[in-house]
Amino acid sequence: MKEAVKAFMKGQRQWIQHQIAKQNQKTEVQQQQMMDQFLTQLLIQEEKIRSSNGSGFEMGARANLNFNPRVEFPYLKVQTPKD
Repeated sequence: MKEAVKAFMKGQRQWIQHQIAKQNQKTEVQQQQMMDQFLTQLLIQEEKIRSSNGSGFEMGARANLNFNPRVEFPYLKVQTPKD
């Protein structure tokens, strides 16, 4: 009886290990597909930037030179005591 239980448990363990390996393979394939799509999107964006205004670095540098933020600081009017 013990041997039958051990054999059954061994079979179950092997089946679970096989299922985990299959799932890991599927996950790796999905991750690779997602990375490929992301890389393709990045390359498309890079090409759009280059075709519109030179290289991406030049465009970024140009945008930084034209950036002039307006910053306003609030202030409180302090009343001085009258003598």
